[in-house]
Parts: sequence; C-alpha cells; structure tokens
Amino acid sequence: MDALYQDSTTPASVETQTSSNAMSKLQGTMVILLLCIGLALLGWYTFEVSAGFDERMQTLIARVEKTNEKINAPIQWEYRIESVPDRSFDQRINAFGRDGWELVFARRASDGSDYSPTFSYEIIFKRPKKVESESTDKKTPTKDK
Repeated sequence: MDALYQDSTTPASVETQTSSNAMSKLQGTMVILLLCIGLALLGWYTFEVSAGFDERMQTLIARVEKTNEKINAPIQWEYRIESVPDRSFDQRINAFGRDGWELVFARRASDGSDYSPTFSYEIIFKRPKKVESESTDKKTPTKDK
C-alpha cells in the first residue's frame, strides 16, 4: 500500500528526465554556430543585392527618360490630297480610314462645265508618320572585303 502513495519520481528518475529533455553543450554550440552562419549568409546576400542597386536604378531612370522623350516629342504628320468622284466618295474615304488616314478637309468641286458639270470632292487626309523602331536604328556592321 505504501507503493500506491509513494512518489513515483525519485531523484534518479528526475535526473534522467532532465538529461533527456535538455540540450547538451555540443548541441547548443551547433545551434548557435548554425544561426551565426545563417545571419552571415543573410548579410552577404543583402550586400550583394544592394551592391548593384544604384547601377540598376540609373539604367531604369535612363530608360524612363528616353521613353518620356518619345512621348513628349512633337507628332510629325504626313498628308495626302485626293480628288474623289461623288459616286465613290463613301467607299474611298472608308478605304483611306482603314489605312489610318484621317479626313481633315473636304470640299465639293466641279470641273467648270456649264451644261453638265462633273462634281467631285477634293479631300485632304493626314496621319502620323510612322516612327522607326530602335532595332532599325542599330545598324549591323558591314564586313569590308
């Protein structure tokens, strides 16, 4: 009966529980060493990433400035003047519109005949000039023979 009321944790068993749950000095040293290595790698990575940041930022700023120059450049137009007969006016201006031409001015004109004049429209179209891309600006070197 004394065994039922007796404390099951004797000093010998307490000692074995603490030694199994506790970390040994070697394990503690390894954990600290691994943490130091991890912090060193994190610092090195941060330094390497930030080292090229200024160069990348300057490149990005240059690209933005070049794009702004293109956007803010004045638009250059090309013009086209046509004389279109009355009968085909709708079809012709629609065809020009599909090609990117914008109607700027139109007036009805006659050939000057008094008895049976022929009427046509004198029309002016415009569209922005096509800008050559950067790839065409870079010329390929030619080989000298």
